[in-house]
Amino acid sequence: MSQMLQIKNSDVLSDVCSGLSYITDTTPTLNKYIFDAKIVQQLAKLLQSPNIRTLLPAVRTIGNIGSHDDIQGILDSGILEPISHLLSSNKQYIKKECLWAVSNLTAGTNDQVRTVVQSGIIPLVLEFMSNPKIELRTEATWLISNALTNIDITTIDYVIIPS
Repeated sequence: MSQMLQIKNSDVLSDVCSGLSYITDTTPTLNKYIFDAKIVQQLAKLLQSPNIRTLLPAVRTIGNIGSHDDIQGILDSGILEPISHLLSSNKQYIKKECLWAVSNLTAGTNDQVRTVVQSGIIPLVLEFMSNPKIELRTEATWLISNALTNIDITTIDYVIIPS
């Protein structure tokens, strides 16, 4: 799959990302192999793709992996910067998936949550808490709730009152 993610054909990339999304959702025991093959880093690059058919399953795959306790590997791949940019997408479902993926990352350890907070994404997330779309408000609320549950007192101010 790693080699297939390097193919420049958007149909192939879309199919590979969809397959990865399915695999990571149904067989999380394979996530170790996905990290070993450096697929997460390739997915991070694909998050800059203008192709929605590739973008959506790539974000979904990242969220799936993050939901199965492989949070540090996701964070180490530099995923937060491209996801931050995607939060300004004009596609609501892209925003929702990005918020969901990051909410999985904020369910990690204190250090992992601190990494998310220090990325500067929290002010963007807080804007969604007053969004008229209930799906976006819900995901943003889960993200903040996870963050507040999993950090120590010294980091809470950065979530509640971002700089």
